[in-house]
Amino acid sequence: MESGECKSTLQVQSALVDSVAISPDGKTIVSGSGGDNTVRVWDMESGECKSTLQVQSALVDSVAISPDGKTIVSGSGGDNTVRVWDMESGECK
Repeated sequence: MESGECKSTLQVQSALVDSVAISPDGKTIVSGSGGDNTVRVWDMESGECKSTLQVQSALVDSVAISPDGKTIVSGSGGDNTVRVWDMESGECK
């Protein structure tokens, strides 16, 4: 990032992106979208969406990744919940 140039643009169809996080190893991006109630997991190098995690009842306002890179946490103000997701399986714990 020495040049300040945009390295890539990841396009989320039909949703606002409200929050993003980068994994500690720099290989994965997680985005939270309130427009379609999803958490998306992206490959940083290829720009591909690896998985889409659906939050059934609320907007996704925030996302974070655990220091070991194995867990995603999403926050939803609509139903006042914090959800904990397994990064590999995509399951809500």
